[in-house]
Amino acid sequence: MKNGYEIVRNFITPSFADYLKNYFTLIAENGECIEGDYQAPDSHCIYGDPAFDTLMVMTSSIVEEKINRKVISQNSYARIYFKNSILKEHLDRPECEVSVTLSLGGEYDNLWPICIKDYEDRTNCIELDRGDAMIYYGHDLKHWRNKFDGVSQYQIFFHYVYADGKYKELLFDGRENLGLPYEDI
Repeated sequence: MKNGYEIVRNFITPSFADYLKNYFTLIAENGECIEGDYQAPDSHCIYGDPAFDTLMVMTSSIVEEKINRKVISQNSYARIYFKNSILKEHLDRPECEVSVTLSLGGEYDNLWPICIKDYEDRTNCIELDRGDAMIYYGHDLKHWRNKFDGVSQYQIFFHYVYADGKYKELLFDGRENLGLPYEDI
């Protein structure tokens, strides 16, 4: 994490990634996603899905091991990107002190890199296969994705705060419990 990010291959198994991709497809087909957001207008999105929030909690020990610090799970967010989608260059909200982006795969000929400016101001474009993740300090480091040439890309994001940090009181991102929607995201 010296440069603000670390790649974790097989963060989850590819077969579990396939299961979650199929689950996410069902969510979208049932109309439970919003169509686009300000960072990725050509996508389907969901915040705080119970399964994704559960996975965030279950994998928090991996994050803690990599950053060598205790964290509190705050929220999950997931997107299905479609052909010609982009992810605008941005910083995460300040209360997203540690972030994870997890690839569930999709339908494409080539992996779609996520780009991040590290602490030395170098641009790094990282390819994540299904089940791979990148742990990063998204509130500090600008990150984005250029135009997507495939058919679909499924991605889950986890956000954490430091257990001893200034946002530790913002339990579950201000929600009553994990697995609940949040209207203002």
